[in-house]
Amino acid sequence: MTTHGYLSLTPPLALAVMEGRKTQTMRPMTPQVPDVSRWQHWTDRDWYTWSPLGMGVVRAPCAPDDVLWVREPAMVMGYTPRGTRVTVQYDADGVTREVPWPERLRPVELGHRIPNGCHREAARTYVRVLSVEPRRVQSITEAEARAEGMPWGGPSFDVGLPDEDLEAGGVTGSWAIPNFRHTWDSLYRAKGLGWDANPWVWMVRFERVEADRE
Repeated sequence: MTTHGYLSLTPPLALAVMEGRKTQTMRPMTPQVPDVSRWQHWTDRDWYTWSPLGMGVVRAPCAPDDVLWVREPAMVMGYTPRGTRVTVQYDADGVTREVPWPERLRPVELGHRIPNGCHREAARTYVRVLSVEPRRVQSITEAEARAEGMPWGGPSFDVGLPDEDLEAGGVTGSWAIPNFRHTWDSLYRAKGLGWDANPWVWMVRFERVEADRE
């Protein structure tokens, strides 16, 4: 299968894709584009922008019909004698699988995680992009937060939410948006792109697709 890049996900979110609970992802624009008043899709991945500084062009990380492989945390559990294949264990669900270990990669000690997540040859999940659009992160709706794979019946992934998020979930009867806000801040707040900064993001909607396995 020809792929056009990867989608890096934490273990809970990688599992949500596999189970069909996550069908979209918001990703911060890099770099951020200040004071954009209007967006217009141009062609493929490119968008026109209008701001007080004039007109510009911003390129999205992917385009509709692109196929992305999911990069998820995994640990090396064993090597074949010649080191051309390894057994990896995926953090998301503990499943083990024997996969190729290409020459371009440095060896990883047994029981250690693969740096930055599994490599392309170890990918087990693929998605096809359906749409890409620019948004502000705070524009997310309840339905979109659930499509991000966020649980809505209680705090996310058994971690405590700030009091204001717990109160918000209690008032609305759903914790999807508070859970999304908490997850977003855990990933991007230290980079200056937290929820309160309301950064520009790419909203990517996708569907899971099957791929031939070796």
